[in-house]
Amino acid sequence: MKLAVRQSQRLELALSDEGPLPALFGMGHQLLILNFRKDRVRVLAGHNPGGQQCRVQAPEPVTDPLRLELLTGSGEAPGWGRPVSLEAVVEACPDPVLAVQRASRWASYAARVAVVPQERLDDRALLEAQLRGVWVVTAAPAGRFEVAVAGERAAAAGSVRGLAHRLLDELAWEALRRRDSAAAGEVRPAATRRPT
Repeated sequence: MKLAVRQSQRLELALSDEGPLPALFGMGHQLLILNFRKDRVRVLAGHNPGGQQCRVQAPEPVTDPLRLELLTGSGEAPGWGRPVSLEAVVEACPDPVLAVQRASRWASYAARVAVVPQERLDDRALLEAQLRGVWVVTAAPAGRFEVAVAGERAAAAGSVRGLAHRLLDELAWEALRRRDSAAAGEVRPAATRRPT
């Protein structure tokens, strides 16, 4: 039981702003936890000022899926400015193979990262990560973090961005704005949102 608690604490440290992930993908990115389609999703994202400035129709995050679809359509919407730079989707799990498999589901969104306890990493997880283009970051008992597998740095080649991709961007933008407001000591009201 104690081992499981220690592993969980190490995984949580890896998923904090002091952990290795922001440095791995760029210092301007922040680790955010979003509610996306009834799941908690961790993403590494940063502001995209160019994409935000070209948003004349919607200068604020659009987190209601129906409103977003009305504004952009359900297809790729290449003219819709991306308000954030979504660098990675992060999955953490004590089971390395499961973490890699979960991370690989985000192939069309961004780079994928699986954070796992170092002592549980095995050849099967390493092989699966290499085949799926998933980064594997290990959390060692001494509080060190290492990249065990370097995966793809972006979404899988040929990925098409649909409505769900835009919704994740909007949710990340809202979370970044909240974090910025909190850091500045401002209070930002919660956006009205329908369940996703």
